[in-house]
Amino acid sequence: MKKKIFLAITTILFLLSSNSAYSKEGQSFLPKNPDASENFNYAETNLEQRLLRLAEKGDSKAQFRLGFMYEQGLGVSKNPQEAIKWYHRAADQGEKNAQFNLGLIFYKGEITAQNYSEAAAWFAKAFENGDAKAQLCLGLMYCNGTGVTKNYCEAAASFRKAAAKGNSDAQLCLGIMNYKGCGMQKNLTKAAEWYRKAAEQGNGKAQFCLGMMYNNGDGVTKNIKTAYVWISLSAVHSIDSLQNEAISVRSRIAKKLSPSQLKKSQEITEKWTARQSPDKETSQR
Repeated sequence: MKKKIFLAITTILFLLSSNSAYSKEGQSFLPKNPDASENFNYAETNLEQRLLRLAEKGDSKAQFRLGFMYEQGLGVSKNPQEAIKWYHRAADQGEKNAQFNLGLIFYKGEITAQNYSEAAAWFAKAFENGDAKAQLCLGLMYCNGTGVTKNYCEAAASFRKAAAKGNSDAQLCLGIMNYKGCGMQKNLTKAAEWYRKAAEQGNGKAQFCLGMMYNNGDGVTKNIKTAYVWISLSAVHSIDSLQNEAISVRSRIAKKLSPSQLKKSQEITEKWTARQSPDKETSQR
């Protein structure tokens, strides 16, 4: 079991390495572009011309929306060069969402040449403006030495800032770093605390890690019922290989429970909602 949690953690920590960032599971860990279409009608007649007039006058929000339109092909044909041009103009004015999107564009290398150093530079700018997603991405790049010099202490500092803003993936990463002793002294109790913060937000990877800690008694009091619940939740909230692993582990844990314990654990799982911890309920006989 301990070998399995180590393998899962290793996979999660290096999802942004150059060899794995393009897998479906890797992309699920990489934050998505800020959605500039929220509460905004991209089907509006002559929207492109209206935004262009505003953008040319220096309106950073219009510049960002234009970049998003051209990148996503919303109401216009996709135009990578125009997307990057308008993101640049907005980013140069301190628009953190544009800075973050440029970081993603250069990281992924899908619509322009891949450039990790350029990606890191734009993430750093968005980071300075308080963008939690950029703080997460920069932390991951420091973990892997991608576009920056590998530095676990810098990674942890980035993750802490993002985690303080409630970013569940950053909380997960801090759990991993405490679990492995990367950039800090190994501390299983703190690892479990960070996993729980992320798991209670519905982060499937953190739910898996926390469930395994309860199964093994690492950093927490061993509790098979609690382990079953967290692993079951991970099976719901994860995808691909991690989901399959959670389903497999859940089946093995279920064999350790009595019929009544299994029924109770299943009921808790079915009723679970985000921001809720099943620990107290499963600790009762």
